Amino acid sequence: MAELQNLNEFISQYSNTERTIKCTPEGISLASFADICDLAGAPEDVRQSLQSSVSVLRRSVSPADDNQTIASAINSIVSILIANAGRFVTVEQYGWLTRTTVAMALLNGLPCSGSSLAKRLLSSLEEIELAEYNYSPLVIHLVTKHLIDDIPLQGVYLLYVIKKLAITNSRILYYVAVALVFAGLDAITGSGKSEYRLHTVDEFLQYLDVLNMEHLHHQRHNLQVIYQLLKLLSLYENMVLVRHVEKLEEELKADHKSYANFFRVSAQQLKIFQLWLEKSSTLVHLFGNEGDIDYLILADLIQVDMFPLLDDLSSPGDLLG
Repeated sequence: MAELQNLNEFISQYSNTERTIKCTPEGISLASFADICDLAGAPEDVRQSLQSSVSVLRRSVSPADDNQTIASAINSIVSILIANAGRFVTVEQYGWLTRTTVAMALLNGLPCSGSSLAKRLLSSLEEIELAEYNYSPLVIHLVTKHLIDDIPLQGVYLLYVIKKLAITNSRILYYVAVALVFAGLDAITGSGKSEYRLHTVDEFLQYLDVLNMEHLHHQRHNLQVIYQLLKLLSLYENMVLVRHVEKLEEELKADHKSYANFFRVSAQQLKIFQLWLEKSSTLVHLFGNEGDIDYLILADLIQVDMFPLLDDLSSPGDLLG
């Protein structure tokens, strides 16, 4: 009995009861949002009409400084953009509006009235019809680049935006969300690619070859990176793998036209992903114990968010062959 107590005390010394993994962004400042609004790309008269409200935000430290004044400025900006959304017709203008809409969603301490308007602004962005530009690699690259470079998007900010864009009713924003997943994977692997684009599932699996168990083991002291990696894979699993596995060619072409090849998923490819996930789950178990909050976050992400999606498709025996 004494030996068991001593063992428990030893384990508790190495249990991390303090949470270090961040799962949600803190948000961007009013000044940062004002700077984003000032970037080139909007129609000139729209940009001019925003200036007085943007200046108010730049002078304020936080929304708590003067709730009424800040709320009024934010509401004015969003109302102007909603009223003029149909005028953002060029690629550069669309990129500006997308970047500003995303920045609005990330604004720290957004008032309730502003939050409601921000949702309406996103709806207005979704309704912009790009026709053939929905399937333009250049548009995907430019919009994705605007988001990553100018907000900027990294870490949990990137994860938040991917999830937000993935559930919109816009085809181009969905493709941008998928491209952002690969931008996040490139950041983790350090590949430093300059082109933001969609990738085939085979290309996705090549990332898993790089992000092997040895790579994860080297990152064991940086659980934030491991969390972000698993979350990126979880988002891709949800957005692409389980949504498109074994879909008929006719369905893929009807849904994605010239991009059908990027969403072609076989059962064998899904099996490779599942095997990688199983190995990762085993490795994560070595990172901590049930008294370790960070470990529990990683374990829940795998066991609650990722494995059940695979279980819903078929029995484990079917997937593993």
